[in-house]
Parts: sequence; structure tokens; C-alpha cells
Amino acid sequence: MIYIVSGYKRCGTSMMMQTLAAGGLEPAYSSERDDQLNGHLGDDNYRPNDSYYELGPGAMRSNFDQFEGKVVKFLFSGILMMPVGEYRIIFMRRPTAEIRKSCLAAFGQPDRMVERWDFEERIEAIIGAARDRRSVVTLDEVQYHDMLRNPVTTLESLDWPIDVMAAAKVPTCAKYRMQVPA
Repeated sequence: MIYIVSGYKRCGTSMMMQTLAAGGLEPAYSSERDDQLNGHLGDDNYRPNDSYYELGPGAMRSNFDQFEGKVVKFLFSGILMMPVGEYRIIFMRRPTAEIRKSCLAAFGQPDRMVERWDFEERIEAIIGAARDRRSVVTLDEVQYHDMLRNPVTTLESLDWPIDVMAAAKVPTCAKYRMQVPA
């Protein structure tokens, strides 16, 4: 089994990776991806945080079996490129208005993908396509605010092979910035 954390940027995927690592899952890490994201993606300008684990496109073409038993991070479209195997996926969700606000604060400009009128429909289509893959054993959608407000209950509901109490120490409401009133 390979464990996957996915979602759009600024949705808590790095926090979830840190959470699962604290709970005992071994994270896959790619310095190659960090190099790609540190100024080599043209005008995307995405900068990973200090505890970044996202695997890049090269990992899709390599021996993916090396990640057996580990937790791997892909941004949302990466889950459609995974080779045949057995996967459990956590897909992080956050209200689009908060993603917009967070991207603007983090990058100093609006995010082109989030600004698209069909952004939410695209995310739903990717989730639906991933659910339809036979190799996806489970795909759990986790709301960013649920992880921050009640990590124990949220993690217990996933039934992943982690120490929930150790993992639940990572998320904190102090990280819930960029809230947009309902």
C-alpha cells in the first residue's frame, strides 16, 4: 500500500504530511522536486515550505514500488498519473475563497488556476476520476478546518495506520489563517 496526500496548494497538504509523519508513517521526500519548484517553473512561482515532501513528475516515471508503505505527496493532478498499484488517498479541501486569499498572501498575485470559473468543477472531476481507479482503495476528503479544529476525530475517521494522538499534536488552530467569513 502506498499512502497519498493530495489537494491544491494552500489547502494543508504539507500540514497533513507533517501530521502523518508525526503519527509514524514514513514520508517520501524528493530534493529533485524542491529544486524544480525553487525558481524553475516559469511564472508559476510556487515555493515549497521548509518541510516539503512533494514528489515531482520524475517520480511517476521511476520505480514507484520504492514508495511501498510510505506517504507520498502530489498536488491535485498528480493523483491521475500514478502507475498501477494500491493506494489510499487523503485529498485536502479548503474553501476556494480561502485558497484565493492564501495564494495572494503567499505569492503576491492571484493564482491563475484558482481564479478560473471552473476551478471547483475541475477539482471534483479529478477526485471523481481518482475514485474510479481500481487501484485506489480509499479516497478520503479532509477539510482543512476540520484538521485544525478537531484533529483527533478527523484522523480517527480515516483509519490510517498511525498513532492518532501523536499525529494530532501537529495541526493547531493558530495555523488557520486566511479565513473568509461564510
